Amino acid sequence: MLIQKLFLKLQPYFPKLARYIGKRLGDREVKEFYNLKKQITKDVFSDSELIKDKDLIKEYKNVLVESNIVPTVDAGKTLIKRVIKTLPPNIQQNYKDVKTLTKKDIGKKISPEEWKKRSSKAVITKLENAKQEYEAVRDVILNASKEGKNLHLGEAYESLIPNLKSATKHGKIFEKFNNNYKKMMEVYADDPEVMNLLNFMAKQQLKYKAVTGRGPKSVSSAIHTSKIRKWKHMRDKFQQYFDDPLEAEHIMMRPDKYDLVDIGESEIAVRFREPDYLTTKARNTEKNNLVTNIKKNIFDKKELIKDLEFSLEQQSKGVVVNRTPETIKSEIAILDANIEAIGGRAENLGLQIAITDRPTGKIKYYGKPYESLVQLKKSLETEPFKDGGFASIEEVLEY
Repeated sequence: MLIQKLFLKLQPYFPKLARYIGKRLGDREVKEFYNLKKQITKDVFSDSELIKDKDLIKEYKNVLVESNIVPTVDAGKTLIKRVIKTLPPNIQQNYKDVKTLTKKDIGKKISPEEWKKRSSKAVITKLENAKQEYEAVRDVILNASKEGKNLHLGEAYESLIPNLKSATKHGKIFEKFNNNYKKMMEVYADDPEVMNLLNFMAKQQLKYKAVTGRGPKSVSSAIHTSKIRKWKHMRDKFQQYFDDPLEAEHIMMRPDKYDLVDIGESEIAVRFREPDYLTTKARNTEKNNLVTNIKKNIFDKKELIKDLEFSLEQQSKGVVVNRTPETIKSEIAILDANIEAIGGRAENLGLQIAITDRPTGKIKYYGKPYESLVQLKKSLETEPFKDGGFASIEEVLEY
């Protein structure tokens, strides 16, 4: 798969690129960054396997943009053009025919039938690339599952595409997938493998939305605030006794409050508007991970309950099922144990979590806050934390 091959090619360069991406560069650094981009491009277009693919130029331009190596597709085109001129003649020849064909088509009138044929071919190429991308994402999620890891779509894309921008990630998961889904359902309607792939991605999209749901900024201040003088005073008063920065923490995070607003329970959401207790910055960060993992398991459990109902229904009709109700029940029990363990971890850290069940509006609590800051102090002495955690900065800010 071309996209995967490209990222494998670029992967060794990402640590070097990170020194320049998203930063204000001086003249010397700008030159160093440009030389590094030239070196990477030369490496890509000298690869005997990659140059066999007719879509290399187009896909490489997209990868450059998505990885923040160049700002636009046109900038990527210019970079490629300059680098190819420096390569040996035999490598340049691989792209000569493509460039000539493009120039011919620009000023040449073609019949509607020919235009339709070429357009259809372009659409198919685009959908084939999308199919390869979704297969790669599915592989990441399924391979992680075999290792006991529960990844959502955002994490899978971040694993597949290092330094992926949040906006690009959300675009891939929602707008681009929704558009591709409609077209692929038409083009590949008779292909069961593609249908299974699309169903898998659609379910993963729902899971991602359930785990990381966000709402309109217009209601954010009405249901969430941390600017409370009482908590600022307490934080400043007790900070001297702690090495780690203290933060005022909410029991319920923004996405769950948005869910309450969406189902007409704004008054309940407002009750969780203010912080509820003090904790350290590091534990607050870990709490984001705990919430994400609880929601992943809750989503998976609901899906298994649907599978269980279907299996029981089929069994009652005398139909032989691939997964028996007993098998599914054991899988549900594992998820229940995971959720209980995460709740236990939250309680050990002196954290409490409130999660909204979107269809019903019921609120489930996990963990328990400490009764006093003395308990927090003693806990930190036995289990010290450093600032940070496993959650990305984007995910932390989202909450």
